[in-house]
Amino acid sequence: MTFDIEKVLSDMANAGWGVLQKDYPGVQVCVTKAISKEKLLLLNIAQARLNGDIDDEDVATQLQRWQLPVQDALLACQVQAKKAAQDAVNAAIQVFNDAVYRVAGSI
Repeated sequence: MTFDIEKVLSDMANAGWGVLQKDYPGVQVCVTKAISKEKLLLLNIAQARLNGDIDDEDVATQLQRWQLPVQDALLACQVQAKKAAQDAVNAAIQVFNDAVYRVAGSI
């Protein structure tokens, strides 16, 4: 039995992609939730500016305050995405190892 690197690479990519497809919706929900959570605040800032109740400097100040909690929430999403990426790499490595051991076992 020969070692078909093209097939192994394809199988590795498919294994990794399979894991990412499964985990990505959770990451996407995390990002959407982090931003949507602040919807009312952003709406209030926009309405206050459009009504002339605050000026551009006030908008910038409000958005600067908003930025930190959203960054923290997105960092949590980044950790979730990093775990999904690591799981995908682990799946690809397992496919590689299985292929090598299959060929080695047939020699």
